[in-house]
Amino acid sequence: MQAFAEFGPEKFPCGCLVTTGPGTPGDRMIVFANPYFYNRLGFTSGTLVGQALASVLTPASRIILDSFMLPMLKHEGKVEEILLEILSSDAERVPVVVNAVIDRPGEEYIYWSLFRAVQRDKLYKELNQTRDMAEEANRAKSRFLSSMSHELRTPMNAILGFSQIMKADPAFPESHRSGVDEIIKAGHHLLELINEVLDLARVEAGQIDLSLEPVPVTTAIEGVLRLVRPLADKRGIQCRLTGTANLGVIADRTRLNQVLLNLVSNAIKYNRDGGEVTVNVQRVQENNHAQVRLSISDTGPGIDPEDLAGLAAPFHRLQSEDSGIEGTGIGLTITRQIVKAMDGTLGISSKVGAGSTFWIELPECQPKVPVPETPAEKPAADSAAAPQQPSDIVLYIEDNPVNLMLVEQFIRRHGKARMVPADSPEKGIELATTLKPAVILLDLSMPEMDGFQVLEILKAKPALAGVPIIAMTAHALPADIQRGKAAGFDDYLTKPLKLKHFFQVLDRYLAG
Repeated sequence: MQAFAEFGPEKFPCGCLVTTGPGTPGDRMIVFANPYFYNRLGFTSGTLVGQALASVLTPASRIILDSFMLPMLKHEGKVEEILLEILSSDAERVPVVVNAVIDRPGEEYIYWSLFRAVQRDKLYKELNQTRDMAEEANRAKSRFLSSMSHELRTPMNAILGFSQIMKADPAFPESHRSGVDEIIKAGHHLLELINEVLDLARVEAGQIDLSLEPVPVTTAIEGVLRLVRPLADKRGIQCRLTGTANLGVIADRTRLNQVLLNLVSNAIKYNRDGGEVTVNVQRVQENNHAQVRLSISDTGPGIDPEDLAGLAAPFHRLQSEDSGIEGTGIGLTITRQIVKAMDGTLGISSKVGAGSTFWIELPECQPKVPVPETPAEKPAADSAAAPQQPSDIVLYIEDNPVNLMLVEQFIRRHGKARMVPADSPEKGIELATTLKPAVILLDLSMPEMDGFQVLEILKAKPALAGVPIIAMTAHALPADIQRGKAAGFDDYLTKPLKLKHFFQVLDRYLAG
């Protein structure tokens, strides 16, 4: 091949390591290594073939590969003289120079990477500099994703928020309701696309946050089937759960729900009217390890064998581009990476005219049995204490006037509280101290003082002890939510706000 001729053994007689494979960095497998590499790294001849490229790199070199070298290769088509380190069989760090090219222009994810040994002392300074650049690039990606999520969600909050207000108004003309419904539908679809694109960017940046725990499979599937029932009923599609009950898997609960929701939704969208979707659960043995296989089968048109190989590639939607089926074509790409991050596998089988089956396998475990909580005894009321008149004030600290207007209308529609606005952090702190509100809603992105700083000041005031403080923000990435909860917010609401959910949260804290 052209790449092998350009970077092959004739140019690097000291030895080379060739890799190829579609998808993400973890998919790049070693397909050739010459005697020099086996001798230098201390491996038995032939044992490197079939291993993941990342498995022989040091952790720092994997960061350079994922965050610096491969993105550059994707855009430039060629990368020369990148410094990395390989681990020998006895864990010695062996410095190498990496060269890579895209083998066939226009065909993504086909790479040849070739290595030659270099002197250790000469390269360490450059290697550390390259690693530092890659780590800073990774941090820049995180900042960019968080910023983009906020900037895209902020206008969507106004679009969806005021649309919900209009729809909930009894005086709103009936002739306009169908139009508002379309605005809300289109807004939610746009928000879904925004979330998918940002999720794909996080996956490609290696920023999947997982909390692995035992998850009951049946409970997760039943919850997903309830969510998709309206979509299935609209087309007369029957959804059913079969197989072995009471099985558990090691997974991230939220991410597993995301995977199942994507696969079941696809089975409905790409099905025929009046068809069926079957979710089957069974135990399988893989290399002496118990696995649980979740299979989602549909009765749709099936997939041509020639299209199966590229099905998980980003933005690849087969013949659906002009079918009117909504979607970006990246859901399966995200699903594949999430399953892989949970130490699982994703498989596909299909027959044209007879439907398709997508299945995932995850490590089995014993499902947790929920322990019923014993109601805590309420302390006896102090008859000597004077009853305190509860406050009905909701203080909203927010510098965006459109958001202030929207939430004020939400609370007016709620009817059980009244909102006091504060358009700056300083004014919000002053009003909180004097009014002692029932609930404080706090935006996180404000000039001069952000929401976390305001929270710290409010928490330090004894007069506000026990007053719930709720973050209300367009920062909706998992890391943002985790940071907010760790900082001490009583709750974390993300924009665009959902009217019904907002009322539920407000009722909970007003009652408390």
